[in-house]
Amino acid sequence: MNPNWIIVDLDQRVYLDIACAHDTSPLQKAEIPLGALRVPCTDELLNGMLQGHVLSQRQAPLFRLPPELLHDILDMVNPRDGYVAVVFIFALVCKLALAVARPHIVRLQQRHFSPLAGHRLINVVHTASTLSGTYPERTSMDNEMRTLFVSDSIGTESGEAAGASLYGLAKSWRRYVHDPRSLTAATDLLYRPSAVSRMSMDDFRRFRALSTPHYPECTPWVLCNLSKREYIRADAAAPRSFGNNDQCTQRMGVAKWEHQLAHLLLTCICWPPISGTAFGRRGTELEDAQKVDFGRGLWAGDRIEMTTVERICAQSEGGEPWTDVTADVLRAHCMKSELSKDLALYAPFGTL
Repeated sequence: MNPNWIIVDLDQRVYLDIACAHDTSPLQKAEIPLGALRVPCTDELLNGMLQGHVLSQRQAPLFRLPPELLHDILDMVNPRDGYVAVVFIFALVCKLALAVARPHIVRLQQRHFSPLAGHRLINVVHTASTLSGTYPERTSMDNEMRTLFVSDSIGTESGEAAGASLYGLAKSWRRYVHDPRSLTAATDLLYRPSAVSRMSMDDFRRFRALSTPHYPECTPWVLCNLSKREYIRADAAAPRSFGNNDQCTQRMGVAKWEHQLAHLLLTCICWPPISGTAFGRRGTELEDAQKVDFGRGLWAGDRIEMTTVERICAQSEGGEPWTDVTADVLRAHCMKSELSKDLALYAPFGTL
């Protein structure tokens, strides 16, 4: 496969370099797209703080201000500012302060730790099949590209005219590098001695908890298509081992479910489809044709994020239900001759 595939974020206008991500070697960069799509469970963390007796019930004179004004002040802070620590210090004043700061803490964590969540993603390479007019009909990329090329007149890296290639346009955008460092550090408190003097050790622990993402280990995760309201269960992407001598298990190589789920994501959003590959393996012409027809650009250009099953269930209440397409996606990326064997490896803890 061409090693120059990139993931393009059409909303944020950045690209992710995923060279060698589809090779037969272990997916060394596989967690990069998933890390940027994985939404932290900040609400669960804040619920525990609000329901417990860990925060003071006192109310400072600041809360005589209208709540709308407090929200406007906190809404001005973004993850790149040096005032993020102030939001967390404000939230530790009392339970009322934490309740006021709650939506802003959720926003800051999501924008910092999962900046690509909910964005339209497509995995492209610079070929004749990726020119304007050849993208999925359900996306609005054609109109967007015409507008962008008129204003930018972008060329490829070699200086040649890019035509209407999304690859050539995206390579002129900022290259996204996932760096999930904490929102704040202990050193951010050194310049606020008055706040530190009033901060107990428990408050400091809560300060650190608010500045780091919360990912419960026992919580089931799903990869969601927000555009179609479909999802893939992460537990189904964990291959089962049938012993060290099992050839199929050795061929898959990687045991971490994050690697396999990332590989599913990359092949689901690729355009044009990866001809004749199923997790990096080649097939016959007949298998290639059947595979392309069945799994052609399943999620290319759709809005993608990774979240928990509980959040999916909450979003389904009173609205359009979500569809579990785990089995269909797995079948679309397994060779027909190896379908039964691969589905056995990818069987989830429950049933497909």
